[in-house]
Amino acid sequence: MSSPVPFLFFALGAVARCKGARVMQRWLSRGALRLLAVLAGIFLASSQPASAGAFVPSESLIQGVRGEGRVLMDPSGVLGVADIEEKFNAGEGQAIPPGEALPAGGGKAWWYQLKLPEVTSTTRVAVTLPYAGIDRVEFYRPEGLGWRMQAAGDTIAVKDWPLRNLTPVFRFDLEPAETRHSYMRVIHGPPLRIYWQVWDGMAFFENAKLSHMGLGAYMGLVTLLIVLGVVYASSWRDTLPLVFAAHVLMAALTHLSLAGLAGEYLWPGWAWWNDVAPGVLAVLTMSLLHLFVREFVAERGARWLSRLLVGMMAIGGLIALGFLEFGRALYIVSSTYYIASFALLLGVSFWYARRNPAMGYWVLGGIGLLTLCATLTILRNLNVLPLMPLTQYGAQMGLFLEIPFLFVALHRHNREKRGNRTRVHDMKRVDPLTGAASHQVMMQRLQQLIQRQGRDPELGAVVRVRVSNGVDIRQEYGVEASQNAIVHAGYCINWLLKEGDSIARHRDGDFLMLLGGRVKREELTELGQRLIARGLHASSRLPPGTVLQLKLAIASAPFPVNDGELLLQSLNTTLNDLSARPGKALRFIE
Repeated sequence: MSSPVPFLFFALGAVARCKGARVMQRWLSRGALRLLAVLAGIFLASSQPASAGAFVPSESLIQGVRGEGRVLMDPSGVLGVADIEEKFNAGEGQAIPPGEALPAGGGKAWWYQLKLPEVTSTTRVAVTLPYAGIDRVEFYRPEGLGWRMQAAGDTIAVKDWPLRNLTPVFRFDLEPAETRHSYMRVIHGPPLRIYWQVWDGMAFFENAKLSHMGLGAYMGLVTLLIVLGVVYASSWRDTLPLVFAAHVLMAALTHLSLAGLAGEYLWPGWAWWNDVAPGVLAVLTMSLLHLFVREFVAERGARWLSRLLVGMMAIGGLIALGFLEFGRALYIVSSTYYIASFALLLGVSFWYARRNPAMGYWVLGGIGLLTLCATLTILRNLNVLPLMPLTQYGAQMGLFLEIPFLFVALHRHNREKRGNRTRVHDMKRVDPLTGAASHQVMMQRLQQLIQRQGRDPELGAVVRVRVSNGVDIRQEYGVEASQNAIVHAGYCINWLLKEGDSIARHRDGDFLMLLGGRVKREELTELGQRLIARGLHASSRLPPGTVLQLKLAIASAPFPVNDGELLLQSLNTTLNDLSARPGKALRFIE
């Protein structure tokens, strides 16, 4: 009946810190997240009219007391309650101490003689079996000389249970000094150990509200994560967030199926699917987890790992189809698949974490927690570990804890991808070496300057600057020194620019100064001389004894041509001519 709600708030905090799509981020604030989650829980809790009206407060306080009594196995499965009563009255059966788990499953019928608490007045109580996966539970209550039978379990549609709930519950009036016992008959396939509880009406209702509230909050969290995954996939044209959203959806359905909420609300009239859904959904969840990890590994170029993970995903799909045909008979096969999958995923995640710690350790942490928690449940299903909260709710706790870790890894992946795309975009607009505008941006700005000059003929000037000894520096000192010379040249040019001016870099390596204001020819000459002189100063960026020899070709207003490409060609021709004449460093084009 209970759920590991505290882990939910850790996940909510992780989602609230998401820096995803800006539009979603404005709306999905921390307050909105928690408010939506609480409202979802309140909706689920308030949609229990049968629960609220079926119980009335009593003076007795019986709050989830673990029942005691006697247990007897019926190997044939054909004995009726009257036959069982005779056997118990004859002293057959094993006494079960208070709070101890009861044996069940194995394809046999197990009968429990219930020892109910004593009350001083008629009390409305509920007997619950807090396990959502039981095949069939029958509750027999004395009524006159006969018996009243109520039945629940996965082989019965939840809408036909005595009370629609997460797990089987049977309600009745408990009388003082009862002389006849009540009985419970449990039939289940795999062997396991369970326990039953007894509640008074109000205590049961309060516990049911708390359980539905926690599961409703979990549904709100899952919905937000799925939406964010879809937004990420749409924004960045990336399949990984879409795989994450699909994995979260499948994990949520698995959790809700294991908790009983899916049977109560999503398919209350479909008994067959309610029985096989946990097995099918859990295997599909694991398959999608293989695909999620594969998307990370594929980016690192490990093809054999990628193919292995895809193969495991395909095997999981085949096992899911097998569940549809053979039902829970495949639980040993699926358990083997889970153990092999966890071993593979842990190994791959560790390998990936060594190569990309920023994201890999988050993936490793999420899969490690899921492995630890789910393995406890698997071992309990194989009857290796006893029934206790950690083994009963281990898989659900693992699903709670895994998703926030994977979301952080996804968020870091998206942030890294966004950074890479931003850098690629910037490289199209900015020269990566000097920080000057790229050739494409330069042409756009030059054409805009020519258009403005059409309205004001005295506006603007263009200066093309070349490091004439750049080749010599490269040949003598190497590539690094040559790049440092280019960087220093860009620094010298930026030092002379004023507001409204800009610097760009031509694709052939020359710099271009675009002066946006009204500049006289004398001012351009002075600017050129200052730039040439600054290049001749020694700098720590350059090898000792090395200076920059700058050549300048200047086009003053009005430009001789109205086409940017032709203007640049004219400037280039002038610079080529200057390079052939060592004594000249500056020339205007006419």
